[in-house]
Amino acid sequence: MNQKQLEQQSHHDPPVARIASIMVSAVDAESLAAFWSRFLAVEVASRFDQFIWLNLPDLFPGSPERRTGAGDML
Repeated sequence: MNQKQLEQQSHHDPPVARIASIMVSAVDAESLAAFWSRFLAVEVASRFDQFIWLNLPDLFPGSPERRTGAGDML
């Protein structure tokens, strides 16, 4: 893309954010990880010392819908 295309795209596409991780402090990380893995129906991805990572799904799949309102300029 050239500079003009990037500028045009930035005026039309809303910003997109992604949650990469959430850290929780717990006395019993194993029990907490077991609870959340059952609740979210996901597996433990990895462990390192007292840290546990879960395989989380995309929390916001798809692209955001474009809404128009009184303050929007198209």
